Amino acid sequence: MPSVQEIRELIQKVGIGPEDESFLPRLVRLIEGKRGWRSRLEELIARPHAALSARIESGGLQLGASAKSRLRGHELAQILIDAHGELDLDALSGAISALQANLFSLASDGVYDAERQRHLLKILLLLRDDPRLMRRLKAITPPLGNTLADEFIRATLELPASSKIDKACVRRAVLSASLTYLRQNVGSCFATAPAILIHTEQPAAFLEDMDALLSTGQLKRTFGGVEHVVPLCHSSGLGDLLRPFLLEKEYPLLPSCYGLQKGCIAAGLILPGLQERERRSALLPLLRRAITHLRHQRITITNARELFKTLLLLEGDLTEEDVAHERDLEPRKEIETYHKRLNAAMQAFKGVTDNPLLKAWEFSLASFSDVKANLSRWNLYSSLGLQADETGGIGEVITDSLQVRLDTANRAAEELRTHYESEWGGLKFLEARLRSVSEDEARWLRTEYNAKVGSLRSLEIEYNEAQETAHLLARLFPRMAELYNTLFLDYFQEVYDPEMADITPSAYDDSPAGFRLLFKHGRTNPALWTLIHTPSEFIDALAEFFIAAERSLLAEPDLQPLSNTIGTLTTAIINHIRTATFLETALQRMGRAHGSAPTSNPLVNLTRIEKKPWAYISGGTMTTLVSIYFHREEKPTLRERCVESPTDLLIFLLDTMKELPAATTDPYLSDPTRSMLIQSPTHGFLFKPGLSPFKEGWLDRGNTSTWIRERLVYPSQTLLDEIEIDEPSFQAILHHLSLTLPHALRDSLIHLPRRLIRGSMPPQEVRKTLLSLFESHHFWRNASNTLLPSSAIDSALYSLIPFVPQNSLRRETFSILEHLLREEPKILHLAMEAFDLAAGQRRSHLPLSSLALQRLIHSLYLLASGRLSSPRDIQWEIRALLRRKKLALPAPLLFADTNWAKEYFAFIVNPSDATLGLWRTDYLGLAATPMDEWRQWLSGPQTIPWAVYVNPSEYVATDQRGAPPPLGAQLV
Repeated sequence: MPSVQEIRELIQKVGIGPEDESFLPRLVRLIEGKRGWRSRLEELIARPHAALSARIESGGLQLGASAKSRLRGHELAQILIDAHGELDLDALSGAISALQANLFSLASDGVYDAERQRHLLKILLLLRDDPRLMRRLKAITPPLGNTLADEFIRATLELPASSKIDKACVRRAVLSASLTYLRQNVGSCFATAPAILIHTEQPAAFLEDMDALLSTGQLKRTFGGVEHVVPLCHSSGLGDLLRPFLLEKEYPLLPSCYGLQKGCIAAGLILPGLQERERRSALLPLLRRAITHLRHQRITITNARELFKTLLLLEGDLTEEDVAHERDLEPRKEIETYHKRLNAAMQAFKGVTDNPLLKAWEFSLASFSDVKANLSRWNLYSSLGLQADETGGIGEVITDSLQVRLDTANRAAEELRTHYESEWGGLKFLEARLRSVSEDEARWLRTEYNAKVGSLRSLEIEYNEAQETAHLLARLFPRMAELYNTLFLDYFQEVYDPEMADITPSAYDDSPAGFRLLFKHGRTNPALWTLIHTPSEFIDALAEFFIAAERSLLAEPDLQPLSNTIGTLTTAIINHIRTATFLETALQRMGRAHGSAPTSNPLVNLTRIEKKPWAYISGGTMTTLVSIYFHREEKPTLRERCVESPTDLLIFLLDTMKELPAATTDPYLSDPTRSMLIQSPTHGFLFKPGLSPFKEGWLDRGNTSTWIRERLVYPSQTLLDEIEIDEPSFQAILHHLSLTLPHALRDSLIHLPRRLIRGSMPPQEVRKTLLSLFESHHFWRNASNTLLPSSAIDSALYSLIPFVPQNSLRRETFSILEHLLREEPKILHLAMEAFDLAAGQRRSHLPLSSLALQRLIHSLYLLASGRLSSPRDIQWEIRALLRRKKLALPAPLLFADTNWAKEYFAFIVNPSDATLGLWRTDYLGLAATPMDEWRQWLSGPQTIPWAVYVNPSEYVATDQRGAPPPLGAQLV
């Protein structure tokens, strides 16, 4: 516990008033800098890594909490698995104790650490208490001949490429993947939602998958007489590389971004071993040049991948055209170097927040979402044009070539038949003469007769052979097509490719999933299979396939007479597929098969084509993945409804739970963290029906609409009716909104003409007033829809109101701290001393918002206790006390995990219009935003339903059935 003098010194070092949003993070960094740690485990678990987290979040490119989860998973695995690959039970007990004592971080981003810490504790408790999990981990051994698995293990453990993978390495990599909190990147919600459920609630199944992927390079599911196989995904995805950011807003922060720095070091753009200040200085001129280049191209929104590309293109004096189609050309050394450096930069950037092995498993599961036994066969059959009447297709080449040979064979047979008939006539003439000539002449005629008989027999044999050849030729095309169709499954497969980003998705929708053709080379080892990325790779794979198919055809005994013909046809096919005509018509055939609109000049406009024979965009389906992964011949049981409003959606969810049997719902009462699968029209995610107060809604057996009105809507509306926004509070709202804008625009927002503001107004008038202000100002009239949409105003109001006047601030602060610290009077006394000491630092006399009051009390607790973590969820307790005193709006009705980095779905009464809406928020409700992106799915008559997977027993892994309920801390 610090002294008053130490508290005074900390406040002076922070140097700003506690109402400033920078006060808390600065304070945490100062306390962290002075803190001593009793052990490596305590430091790893309890240290907030505040400075590192701030650098990671510089520019808004990555999330500090995700980086800390990755770091803790990695470091814990190193500690818990000894050099012999065995689990250190003493270290495990120490880690559990450290987590239980430091479960909740008091850092400024601690609200996002909470779920990740809970996940760590849950897995560690299971490792200690569930022998199956221990056995699963001990069963994992190093991969044999699987270079891809080796690469993922090295990337996960950040080992050099030359390092040997032993038992300790592979188990550390797998344990770190198990401990890292799984979150969704772009475009994989149909797989991420089930993957999170398996990873978090069925860890034994996760370890079994890891064992299969690392030992065999694939996952298999066999049921209903059909084997479904997906290989280990070749990529860990794009991570945060595609997260968009506003150039003008984030540019000043980018040199401090830890992920960008790591990427630039890996790419050789800045030297390794530099101090933080030196790295910023080295990166700054590179970024200035890149930003200038992007501005000249009128680019205002970009992402980390494009930034790395721009930096490396400028460094190598290259252009986009130089590298755009390089895979199809003879590689030039400088462009090969560019691709290697770009890949190194992107891998280093992703590795800050993503566990490569965990993401590779997630994306391997994603291939189950579009597995159809005949899909790749059907796509290939369609694109190759195996029908005889397909212009430019292979069928046309085969039939044309065969027709020539068949005509020749038929002519030869006809000639032989004519010759035979002529010889037959001659033979009959000789027979007649033999009956009427002398014995001497007969001897001579018999010699001629026997010669004729021999000739006829030879002609008959030749004729029959010609007939058989013609018959074989007539049947050869369907035989070839049938064989090709059979062999397609042995040589080709379509798998999910997380790096396919042909279409830029909405951040809050299920983006189109990319599936890519995989060429197996006829081999069974997945490590030897290759993905097809380009037209030339597609053609080369087809050529290899048809050569292999020729060998299979020639192995058929009855086709031996056509060996030359089959060889000639194979040559003709390969020559044809190497023509531009074939490729162009193949693209057209693929488009027709999928009902896509035709693209003019397809070879020139490849990037605009969604459905290519080697890659296509498709909506992966969660139902298919669930059915196949969990060995089910039938689709999972769904309860569906087309909803017309947020209230309609809430009624649907509550009524769904009410109608389920107790055997299904009881586990959600005992463990609120348990999940059901759910999907909106565009997104699959995790329903959490056990969260409070949502569960009270379905436990209440009265009218659902009445419960919603009385427990959710009326309390919010009543409080909103009591709140008035005066001019100082309105000014504070403007200041808060300005912080979301580029620096150059902040003053123009704060100093907007406010002639429309007169006296106080209810919250419902604030949005109207702001929009009127925007309309009256020429710049904001054009920019407000994109820079400050109405949802930003709604979000600000929810976080900020009600405001606390300065003259009642001390009284309200003491009242809350008194409840919070009722068992720690010494800390309470120090906290109020800190309040008075900090008063001198305040530079603003504006009323304090609810969010600022939360930060103030949080900061006072830190100052007075000196703690950086706690077994209690202090932030949740503060928020609950604020709500009890009506100093914060009512809590959000949380009901689902979004899969996204840091948000839940919740129902909230919008302070701007007092109506119930669907929002995304952290679990405390400190920051919340309306889901306006989904307005079309929540307003008016719909045709696409929402669906709940209402039978969780249908998505439990085989070895998890009958297992004890999951252990771990439960959501408060």
